[in-house]
Amino acid sequence: MSLGRRVRLEVLILAVLAIAAFCVSQRSFGMFLFASGLAILSWYVTEGPRGRRLPKWLSLATLGVIVANACWEWFLRPDPSEAMSILGRFSMWLTVLKLYESRGARDDAQLLALTAVLVISGTLETIDLLFAVLLVAYGLDVMRVAMLIELASVAASASVGSAADGGPASGRRFTRSLRRTVGFTLAGATVTAMVVFAVFPRRLDADPRRPFGGGPVSGFVDEVDLFSGERITESRREVFSVRWIDRQGESVRFPQPMLLRGAVMDRYQVVSNRWIPARGPSQARTVTVREDLPMTPLSIPSVRPRSETYRQQVEMRSMSTATAFAAFAPIGVHTEERRTFAIDERTLVVREIGLDRVSRLQSYEVQIEPYPGPETLAPLLGRRGGAVPSLPEFPIPEIREIALELLSDLVDGELPTADQARADPEVRWERNRIVSRAFASWLQDTARFRYTTDLRDFIRLDGEDPIVAFLQRHRFGHCEYFASALVALCRSVGVDARLVTGFVAMEWDPGTRQYLVRESNAHAWVEVRTGRFLWSSIDPTPPESLESIASSGRGWFDRFRWIYDRAELFWSSRVISYDGAVQASLAERLGREFEGAGDRVAAWLDDGRSRLAQRLSLGRTATVWFLAVSATLMAGAAAGALVLRRRRRVRRRSGLPRSAPAASLEAASVHLETMDLWDRAGLAPASWQPPRAFLQSLGASWSEAVALSLPIVDLHYRSRFAGEVPTTTQLGDVRQRLERLRILLRRPH
Repeated sequence: MSLGRRVRLEVLILAVLAIAAFCVSQRSFGMFLFASGLAILSWYVTEGPRGRRLPKWLSLATLGVIVANACWEWFLRPDPSEAMSILGRFSMWLTVLKLYESRGARDDAQLLALTAVLVISGTLETIDLLFAVLLVAYGLDVMRVAMLIELASVAASASVGSAADGGPASGRRFTRSLRRTVGFTLAGATVTAMVVFAVFPRRLDADPRRPFGGGPVSGFVDEVDLFSGERITESRREVFSVRWIDRQGESVRFPQPMLLRGAVMDRYQVVSNRWIPARGPSQARTVTVREDLPMTPLSIPSVRPRSETYRQQVEMRSMSTATAFAAFAPIGVHTEERRTFAIDERTLVVREIGLDRVSRLQSYEVQIEPYPGPETLAPLLGRRGGAVPSLPEFPIPEIREIALELLSDLVDGELPTADQARADPEVRWERNRIVSRAFASWLQDTARFRYTTDLRDFIRLDGEDPIVAFLQRHRFGHCEYFASALVALCRSVGVDARLVTGFVAMEWDPGTRQYLVRESNAHAWVEVRTGRFLWSSIDPTPPESLESIASSGRGWFDRFRWIYDRAELFWSSRVISYDGAVQASLAERLGREFEGAGDRVAAWLDDGRSRLAQRLSLGRTATVWFLAVSATLMAGAAAGALVLRRRRRVRRRSGLPRSAPAASLEAASVHLETMDLWDRAGLAPASWQPPRAFLQSLGASWSEAVALSLPIVDLHYRSRFAGEVPTTTQLGDVRQRLERLRILLRRPH
């Protein structure tokens, strides 16, 4: 295969690799099959028997279609978060187009740049392990392909050389040299990347010690965007497993779907249509896990466990996050290593904080009281918990009109007014229960509302709120729309409600007696205030829809998915979450380990010295004796290293194999010193001239020196090529000749 054809093949492989990486970032297997299929087909079309290329006019027309498609995608969704996806798809189709065109070295370089844009677009879209593997493969391959492109460019521009210069570089030696150069480059780039990664960690948050507040967290986001489906996925990837342990220590099944809380939101932004957590002064209490306790309390004073207390054991499978997903209400936490947690006194959400960690949570245990009373919640919520004011009324007037109309139809009998509820707390809690349950039952009616994760038909009108569109026009959506609608309806009539996101555990494995929580189990529901301290969970999503999602898509591959999930957990917890806090913790831990190891080695040496001195009865001279012996050993080691280094140098210059005897190495060493003496005398053989021919070409003025040198060269020739092992007498003779030659060549001629 010619060099140019090989370069085109390597560029094609690199393009397919970049397409695969981008499609993985978009989680689109269909797009990968279509785009990579077109790319691979280009090799048969352009390099096959007929060798056809795309006409210029057709190439320009296709380019216009690609540009128009990218502009149309941006016009449909002018969202900055979609910019990299649109750029990636544009680069992907442009890459496929260029594979069908006539290509030179410059076109191959352009293709290389396009694949780089494609991979960068994917890098900004995902943190998946599979993408990381493809990214590493691409990064290693792109350097080799870049060298081949440069080599092809040089070979194409070089004229046919004369016999003297030999034309473009070729041959086995050149191939080995190229492979060695590529290998050293890839190794150097890999080591450099690892060092840069370790020294300059990612900045995941402005203050890694801050317990709550909007910083990006791997695997979970504490905001809900009603025009983004990033949470809604039907992926079967396992996120974590949950065991529900009773007071007898047995793993049991919870009588209803287990809602594991991750974030609580009570503020709705009308402009951006987002739910966000309440902003304001931090109300978090920090707790550091104690290894000497089976469970570290999350409150002061600690809550005394009751008979209905359970332990929730969580083992992460693929997701890395600082959030401790737990059912309501957590009263204690435990981890295998020292960790610091913060519990928000407003929401009882538990998250890991602090600098004393090397990776994100991989396993933890939370003590739960699923039916808490005031004696449990009061210490958890602190002084603020019982004095939380009513949440503000929902800011969309149309929602209030819908809610008042529904209440007149859904509630039988006389309902207490909002004024009566504000005057009497018990009336307030009862009214909250009645209103929220009525709205939830109405939303769960499958004859009125339909659950779906496909929102392509959810058309947004200018100026219309998505919750209003869900209630009045579309009446279909996923769990975030159902939960948002219930919160909006409740808040519009004075009922305190907030949006909660996390996971719902429904898939029970009877063999291992644990719940398997997958990405498709990501969920949103509602908490309504039904007591001074109590918030009750209400899920307005039709239960039949959740059950169908939990049971759909199960296949034989799920049995082996844990292998990949384990690797992805290592990737996300050890690599993706590597930030300044982890770096500081790791450096501190390594410093302690090195310091401890140094102390142990010093103590071991001192103990060994004392025992040896005592056994040899050295007395006060022990230190001097040890110093003398150590200096002798160090000198011997240095001399041995110099001898080994000299032997390697002689073997490399003379071309002797590793199995060559010591006498042959000595003969080669004398031969090399002889030629070095001639070189220092200003007489060196040409690159094509053997040493013996060089000596015979010298004039009569050098006859004596030549007579001394020829036996040295001949002995090396017989040893190197005839396998003769020089004797001690022969080696002594050539050494004497070398000394006489050294004196002779110093004289002027």
